[in-house]
Amino acid sequence: MSMQIQIIEFELASITPMEYEQHCEKLAAGVFSNLPGLLAKYWLSDPQNNRFGGVYFWRDEAALADYQDSPIYQGLMTNPAFRNVQSKVYSLLDMPTRYTARTLPLAS
Repeated sequence: MSMQIQIIEFELASITPMEYEQHCEKLAAGVFSNLPGLLAKYWLSDPQNNRFGGVYFWRDEAALADYQDSPIYQGLMTNPAFRNVQSKVYSLLDMPTRYTARTLPLAS
């Protein structure tokens, strides 16, 4: 089974970027840090173009499917604070990634 990469993007509809970032901090500490099968999530922000989202690294297809069936994911997809929500899933190419994957540092 191959790791799955999910990229979710959206625009903010009824909240400010600062409100969104504060909300993300609560979610990161509470919800996303405990999701089964989620290896990592990188939070994305492009406030000049009103684009936000995340890159999710799932252990396998089953973990991704469990998330997509969850109330957390359904809430994201139907949240009125977001518009133009898009989710795209990619399978990881294991062999070439072995040569290029490194631990990504967090911005300080």
